Amino acid sequence: MAGDRIVGFLMYEAPQDDDEARIYRFMIDRADQGRGYGKAALREVLDEIIGLGNIRHVSICYEPGNEAARHLYRAAGFVEEGLDEDGEMIADLALPGDQP
Repeated sequence: MAGDRIVGFLMYEAPQDDDEARIYRFMIDRADQGRGYGKAALREVLDEIIGLGNIRHVSICYEPGNEAARHLYRAAGFVEEGLDEDGEMIADLALPGDQP
């Protein structure tokens, strides 16, 4: 949200019986890209996931040609692992082991 306006959304799964969270959708409206919303949203969701306490890895997939996504995720510490069966890049973030 930017004020009362929706600028994007994300959807993730973090099962209580697993140590991996998966971000399935992360989209910022094209008109609002490049304004820091993606970076702020990623920081917020990672803080929320870390707060769960059981998650040690977060994975996300994106189109290999999406350089803005690649830069955003790399800057947050995600490491590319290769392409999935649909041709999307898989990236993984190892979270600190001393979480609450």
